[in-house]
Amino acid sequence: MSKNVVAVKQTCAIICKELEGFSEEDRLRIIEKIKDNLRPEDGGLQNLKARHTGYGRFYEDEDIQEILEKVVASFKGVLTPPEEDWAIVDVWGSIYRPKDYTVSHRHLPSFISFVLYLQADDHSSPLVFDECELRIAPKNWTLVVFPSWLMHSVPPQSEDGCERIMLSGNLLPKNGLVEEPEYVTNAA
Repeated sequence: MSKNVVAVKQTCAIICKELEGFSEEDRLRIIEKIKDNLRPEDGGLQNLKARHTGYGRFYEDEDIQEILEKVVASFKGVLTPPEEDWAIVDVWGSIYRPKDYTVSHRHLPSFISFVLYLQADDHSSPLVFDECELRIAPKNWTLVVFPSWLMHSVPPQSEDGCERIMLSGNLLPKNGLVEEPEYVTNAA
């Protein structure tokens, strides 16, 4: 098994690796795009108790498209058959400030989910996979790819340190889509 794959139970795997090929300038530019597209303070997802963008904000953005292509390349042939084509059905950015958190949840009916950390430090809250008691500490440019059915959460963000900023998304195999949402991105 690759050093970038962590075994979780016998029936699934989680990929945790550094996303390569991006600069500090790229990271700061993407963070700025997330900040520019945040929803109002009270608008939100039920699971996520932090500021976030809407789902469909980034589908036409070239910087995000490049990231999404690398996300798909990171799991094809590892978690899924290499010939499978994927549709990205949700992408959103999140900013965790002190005391922000996410309640335990799944991303069904999606098949694969991911988190890409853009800003984090030693005080940032981990991503917790509840059923297997795995905690992944965030680091800049760390990509975590996991089966969407895994329960996961984020404990309250510390009052020390920086904002925890990330890009997240969900994917479905193209052959599993009944109807593509109009904002779906095609990723080979």
